[in-house]
Amino acid sequence: MARSIRAAGGRPGDTVHVAYGYGLFTGGLGAHYGAERLGCTVVPASGGMTSRQVRLIQDLRPGIIMVTPSYMLTLLDEFERQGVDPRGTSLRVGIFGAEPWTEAMRREIEERCAIDAVDIYGLSEVIGPGVAQECVETKDGLHIWEDHFYPEIVDPLTGEVLPEGEEGELVFTSLTKEAMPVIRYRTRDLTRLLPGTARVFRRMRKVTGRSDDMIVLRGVNLFPTQVEEIVLRTPGVAPHFQLRLTREGRLDALTVRAEARPDATPEDRDTAARAIAAAVKDGVGVSVAVEVVDPESLERSVGKIRRVVDLRPRG
Repeated sequence: MARSIRAAGGRPGDTVHVAYGYGLFTGGLGAHYGAERLGCTVVPASGGMTSRQVRLIQDLRPGIIMVTPSYMLTLLDEFERQGVDPRGTSLRVGIFGAEPWTEAMRREIEERCAIDAVDIYGLSEVIGPGVAQECVETKDGLHIWEDHFYPEIVDPLTGEVLPEGEEGELVFTSLTKEAMPVIRYRTRDLTRLLPGTARVFRRMRKVTGRSDDMIVLRGVNLFPTQVEEIVLRTPGVAPHFQLRLTREGRLDALTVRAEARPDATPEDRDTAARAIAAAVKDGVGVSVAVEVVDPESLERSVGKIRRVVDLRPRG
């Protein structure tokens, strides 16, 4: 992580505002300890309390912010709501990860905040954040720290190793981990490997999707099976549901659509919707909208409901 922050433009003596979540999540603590290892001062803001985050940035004048890109947009909105021009803050670099983001989002953040926005990649199963980092000099993909993690790209269906430059599923073998090494761990992330540029290590392109059905929603990993367990134990709804991903403004949103049982009353449907939303928030840690629809109204293909419908605009 110290190496990643330096590649992003951080230097000893910098102040780093960490707005990734702390607690049982590798993002906040990984960023925190990496910044300290580099010799930086850390503002451990964690997530939420947006107006206070704005005040901390104004008062403590950090040069670097580490946060999800979607929450950075929320912070920029709050700056402007308070009448503060985010281009005039002390921030000069943003290190954004924990969720997919586009080049269009990079351009918006950089233009509105006058910073360099760079990507970081990691996953809890391998080490947490800091597996790969985009360099501030080039912003052309994430350099994988190959002295710690050996990458491969394989065909998601056959497992066959693909030639460099072809898109497939990213696989990692850890080289220096002692407590919990991983051997050819399948990340399910789809990308491609390219030669190094700003650093000698190979680069990975931004992740373009996944080979499984995991959803990354505002930095939280969610599987349809988690929602399925909640729907199955909720009175008033049948075991048929669909997850719809949309984009509201610049933030991703998820709607759970569950079919009502034939005998469910309108009151039963309202109660079930509130129960599902509360259970997802409590069990998964993310807020979703819930619609309880008429029986047999969700589209089916060969008798099966398409679990995830992604309606977000591309690009």
